[in-house]
Amino acid sequence: DELVLSFRGRARHTVSGRVTREGLLMLPEMQPVPAAGQTLRALRADLDARVARELAGSEVFVSIGQLRQVAVFVGGEVVQPGMVVLSPLATVLDAILAAGGPRRTGSLRAIRVGNRSVDLYPVISGDGGEQPELRLAEGERVVVPPIGAVAAIGGEVSRPGIYELPPGRNEAPLTMMLRLAGEALRPSGNRFLLETTDGSGRRAFREIAARDTLRRGDALLVQPGV
Repeated sequence: DELVLSFRGRARHTVSGRVTREGLLMLPEMQPVPAAGQTLRALRADLDARVARELAGSEVFVSIGQLRQVAVFVGGEVVQPGMVVLSPLATVLDAILAAGGPRRTGSLRAIRVGNRSVDLYPVISGDGGEQPELRLAEGERVVVPPIGAVAAIGGEVSRPGIYELPPGRNEAPLTMMLRLAGEALRPSGNRFLLETTDGSGRRAFREIAARDTLRRGDALLVQPGV
């Protein structure tokens, strides 16, 4: 990363300093400053103290000049798998979009980032679920696996569509899935018709209640109660 430092007072000049591979910020007339891993606020406080000690009668103002880019690998079910170069502030979602976005066969529920699994549904659906850790580090691998179990929700809801069930599960509460679909258009008076398939391959409609669950392959139709 590159920082811009403006000195005012006894010392009056502006310099640009780049953080070295050893994590040091090299500045004229001052000892090397450990900078890697510090927040900008912490580094500013450190520089203020050093300037007061080594350049008495001067002040320093610090701003970001340029951020070092990071390279990550994006693979699996994306349009253009391979290495992508991103801002260090980029997220898992930015990395997937830089690789052309997920294929229709790609999961957004169990994306593998290094040794952790990331569920993007709380991010893209705004359903209020726990927000995942989306930050990336240099050299990380982001892998979009094939899509898992799904259920369809149609009829009178805000966002009809096909939605993935939670990772590793073949069923989920109807209330949870309705939140993904933006809820029913009416707060009450709805009828939930489930199209399902039995063990013999026969498909049929039956009415279910809001407290029931949706299973893999189910198709739900939300209609007025009357």
